[in-house]
Amino acid sequence: FRQSKFMFDECDRLWKRSPIFQNATIKKPTHQSDNCYIEFKSVAGRPGSKIQAIPLGDGSKIRGSRFFSIICDEFPHIPEEIFNMVIRPMAATVADPMENVERLQREKELLSAGLIAEGDIDTKKAANQILITSSGYFTFNHMYDLYSIYKKEMLAGNEKYAVFRISYDLLPDGFLDEDNITSARKEMSSLEFSMEYEAAFIPDTDGFYKASLLEACKDKEYSPQVVGTSGKSYILGVDPARSEDSFAIAVVEINNPARIVHAVEYQKETFPKMASVLEDLCMSFNVQSIYMDAGGGGMAIKDILAENHRSLPGGPILDPEDEAHQQKTGRHILTMCNFGTEFISESNFAALRLLERREILFPSPSRAEALSEQRRNTEDESWSTINRMLQQMQTIIISETPTGKIHFDVPKGAGHGIHKKDLYTAFMLAARGIYDFLWAEGIPDSEIQHAGIITPRKATVAPGLASGYQRLTDMQDHIPEVMQDKLDMIRDPDE
Repeated sequence: FRQSKFMFDECDRLWKRSPIFQNATIKKPTHQSDNCYIEFKSVAGRPGSKIQAIPLGDGSKIRGSRFFSIICDEFPHIPEEIFNMVIRPMAATVADPMENVERLQREKELLSAGLIAEGDIDTKKAANQILITSSGYFTFNHMYDLYSIYKKEMLAGNEKYAVFRISYDLLPDGFLDEDNITSARKEMSSLEFSMEYEAAFIPDTDGFYKASLLEACKDKEYSPQVVGTSGKSYILGVDPARSEDSFAIAVVEINNPARIVHAVEYQKETFPKMASVLEDLCMSFNVQSIYMDAGGGGMAIKDILAENHRSLPGGPILDPEDEAHQQKTGRHILTMCNFGTEFISESNFAALRLLERREILFPSPSRAEALSEQRRNTEDESWSTINRMLQQMQTIIISETPTGKIHFDVPKGAGHGIHKKDLYTAFMLAARGIYDFLWAEGIPDSEIQHAGIITPRKATVAPGLASGYQRLTDMQDHIPEVMQDKLDMIRDPDE
């Protein structure tokens, strides 16, 4: 709905600047939580028309609506099924169907009587239209399929189709801010710049996390959430803010598969504010573990969390590996991560493995409609942040250091602008938390080896295992790869 409102705001601005536009409408533009519209006056006995912005959701609330011109902005993020099953049919009905039926019947009768010829019939009457707009995207998305089909039809002479791909350098001088373009070229990766400013379609990324893989890990069945689900448990991945970086957090639901459900990003916040954000998330979600970078202010945030200045229920958030914290009462859920080369490499490969096995997924845009406007806006912002996270992940490449170590970073000279890795880092830490959780908690007691003998005992769910997470012996169709690895090592430790 956010994108619909962006477009409607442009109509609103035009209305405010144009007395002719204002005189043609019944009243000023109407803004509602789930509907924005401008109504035009009737002309020559014909009913007035309407410009309307509506939330797409899952399509159920707008199914059956009829429009004669439809604009689908940011088309790659509109699910293909909803476009085909809901949006396309909206444009199927003509503006005055019975008048059109009668006109065609008259033309047939005149043709049969020999009173007119085929060439006398006007075949270029105004028809309904669907306009699809977007910046460039990847060729594996359904938008590229339509682009290719429509382009082929247009080149074959079919006047019902028109396709335009316009790069920034084809626009008239002064249309865009040159300083903005220069900054974008410096701060964005070449891939991002090609899509956003050159309207390019990219086959795939060459980075460690390929765009096609991330796209395949999007789950259409769930959307971001800013409050946890009862009975579920969560892990936070936290990248504290350094001098030029942003403070980023990824929230992942412990499940089979695990699901990224929320992400937040802040710039230039104080350490107490960062600690408060973490405390608030722990109240909104049933957080079982927090993985936080020890550098970049992580230790300062840890000290603030241990004080529990706000006297929150559950007590302070503590690090169980810290001897000073071991004697305190509170929530021992904080894991401080030292970003050495080995830890970063292990964490990235663990995250990649989870993605390749579809054991960690990303949401689709929010489709919930029975929400307050504030809640919907918050979930929309969460999805936008997760989308930026995915964009950052696509830029990560690996290289080898002079000492033979693997190095993960953005390409040099293209993408070293500010705020380019923080959300990726938060995801990496959250995924590492899921990987460690599966490794530490997921093995049933019946597989525990005692002095070379497998003792058959009743399988139990490991302590702390989230409600709704299947015990391993119940997983008939899908065993997480990390669990399978551990099982293999336990069953055959000498292999």
